Amino acid sequence: MSEEIRIVETTEMPVYGLRQHMAVKDFGTAFGTIFEQVAKDHLQPAGPTGARYYDEEFDREDSDIEVFIPLASKEGANASVGGMTCAKLTHKGGYSTLDESYARLVKWIEENGYQTTGAPYELYTKTGYENPNPATWETDIYFPVEKTQG
Repeated sequence: MSEEIRIVETTEMPVYGLRQHMAVKDFGTAFGTIFEQVAKDHLQPAGPTGARYYDEEFDREDSDIEVFIPLASKEGANASVGGMTCAKLTHKGGYSTLDESYARLVKWIEENGYQTTGAPYELYTKTGYENPNPATWETDIYFPVEKTQG
């Protein structure tokens, strides 16, 4: 289940991220690494964690992925996310059905005269940390887009 798709102007967020080829099962280790570095550098997290996907085709076992933590300021940031026009959808439910929301969003982009302009990203706005029931989880999915010509 997910909400309606809409076009939004996103705010640029400074982030501390780790980009590498990894499997979905490696997210926990990658997030652990960046949380340790953020604490070591005394950086201030500011918002939900996320991931950005750089490959054209997503492979659960090996994809070019950046996991990140938004920061309160640019100090210590090694990347940024947002600051662009995006097609947005909020996926409600467990991560095992994210592919359905991605497919719906990609189809909507094509059918509504848009084209993607960059790597899609997710923000994990409600997770198992707040409630272990996957039915309560929410993931905001953003695809940078622009209107196609003609």
